[in-house]
Amino acid sequence: MLSPVLGIDFGTSNTVAVLRRGDGRVEPVLFDGSPLLPSAVFAGDDGRLIVGADALHFGRTRPERLEPHPKRRVDDGSVLLGGTEYRVPELFAAVLRHAGTTAARLEGVRPLVVLTHPAAWGRPRRDVLLRAAHEAGLPEPVLVPEPVAAVAYHGRDLDAGSHIVVCDLGGGTFDAAVLRRETHGHTLLGVTGLDDLGGVDLDEALSVHTGRRVAAEDMRAARERLSRHQTVDLPGGGHLTRAELERVAEPHLRRAVEATTGLLGGLPVTAVYLVGGGARTPLLGTLLHRALGRAPVLADAVEQVVALGAVMGVEARPASRAPSYEPLAYIEPVDIDPGDPLLPGPEEEAERVRRSQATIAGVVGLLALAAITLIVWIALL
Repeated sequence: MLSPVLGIDFGTSNTVAVLRRGDGRVEPVLFDGSPLLPSAVFAGDDGRLIVGADALHFGRTRPERLEPHPKRRVDDGSVLLGGTEYRVPELFAAVLRHAGTTAARLEGVRPLVVLTHPAAWGRPRRDVLLRAAHEAGLPEPVLVPEPVAAVAYHGRDLDAGSHIVVCDLGGGTFDAAVLRRETHGHTLLGVTGLDDLGGVDLDEALSVHTGRRVAAEDMRAARERLSRHQTVDLPGGGHLTRAELERVAEPHLRRAVEATTGLLGGLPVTAVYLVGGGARTPLLGTLLHRALGRAPVLADAVEQVVALGAVMGVEARPASRAPSYEPLAYIEPVDIDPGDPLLPGPEEEAERVRRSQATIAGVVGLLALAAITLIVWIALL
C-alpha cells in the first residue's frame, strides 16, 4: 500500500482538495456534495470560525463578520471581523483544517499533504501558508507552485524542450507562467500576475454594467452560466447576455493577454493550458489563441486541475517511506526578483548540503594536517 496524498488548492473564492488513496485511486474531496469549498470565513459570536457555504450563508445577514476572500488578505497580517481581530493565518487555517479533516475521514488515516500556491508568491507569503497548515494540524506540507501542478496534470506527454504557458484566472487574481519541459521536471522561465483581475472583479464590473443590486454569489453564478449559454436571467428580473459579458470583460481580459505575451520574449509556444474557474470565460481562450497562435487547452473540471496535478506530481512510494515524498515536477526559478526567491527545490537543497559537507570536510582536513605538523615539530625538538 502507498501512503495517501492530499492535494489542496487554496483559492481566492474556492478551495479544492483531491485525495490519492493508498490503493492509487484519485478522487475529489466533496464538501456537502460539491468538489468546491468556498474559501469564505465567518466569525461566530463565540469566536469560532465557520467556513464554506455556511460562512456565506451567515454572512448574508452579518457581512461585517464575513471575509469572503481570505487569500486576498495574505499581506495584511490581521483582519477585523465583527469587532474582533483575527490573524490571517487563522483564517487560512480554518479552511485548511476543514479540508484536511474531511479528507482524513474518507481515508481513515492522515494523508501526506501537498499545498499549492501562486508561483509569484515569495517567502513571506509562503510562510503564511506554512504557518496556517501548522495551525490547522496538517502534517508538514510539500509546497508546489500552481503552474507546476497544472503542468503535472496536463503536460506529461510533452517532449523535453517544449515551452508551456499556464494561465490561471481564479476568483481574485490572474497568474501566468512560462515553463520549459526538461528531461526531469520543468524550469520556470517567468511568472507574472494581476492581483486586481479575477472572477470577483468581472462580477463587480457586470454589476456596474447592469446597474442592479445583485448578490455577489448570484452574479458569479450568472457569469459562469454564460460560459455555456447565450443569455441568463438575473434574480429580481432582467437578464444578461454573453455579448454583454464579453463587452464588459474584454478590457480586463486583454490586460491578462498582454501580461502573458510579455513573458514570452519571442519563445515558441508548444502548449497553452487554462486553469481556474474564470478560465471558462470563452473570450479568454479566443484572445489567447489569437495572441499566441495556439488553442488553449481547458479541462472539463478546470477548477480541480491544480489540486489533481498536485497529487499526480508526487512520487508514489510505499507507506513506510512516506516522509521522502517529493514533487517530481519541481522548478528552478529564473527571472524572478532575486530579493524574493522561491523556496529551494530538492536538487538545490541537496547541492547546498553537499557544499556544506565539503566545507566541513575541508576544515577537518586542515585541522588534521595542523595536528600532524605539530606532532612532527615536537618530535624534532
